[in-house]
Amino acid sequence: MLASKFKNPCRRYNNALSSTYVANGKEFGAFFEACEGYWSQDSVTVAGLTVENQLFGEAVKTDNIFKDMDIDGVFGLMPVGSDGDEGPTVFENMISQRRLPIPAFSLYLN
Repeated sequence: MLASKFKNPCRRYNNALSSTYVANGKEFGAFFEACEGYWSQDSVTVAGLTVENQLFGEAVKTDNIFKDMDIDGVFGLMPVGSDGDEGPTVFENMISQRRLPIPAFSLYLN
């Protein structure tokens, strides 16, 4: 697990508290060199939109690169596997599960 210096450690993901968690057991490939973990599947809620059966990487050990960061995870929009064969992204699932009124994504950098 990541260091326990989070602003709100109670908000960290805990698969034991989820009724929709499904263990995958497959370990990360070489793409994730900064951490060790395994693939998991669960319902994920983003901005009030729940995506069911989302595959994601669940980190259990991280490199020192994360030790001073006030984060409890990394949420990406790229394919889950390094070659994209692990499954669709959260955004792709939002579209396929018809969670978005318009299938569009934007990003604002300040």
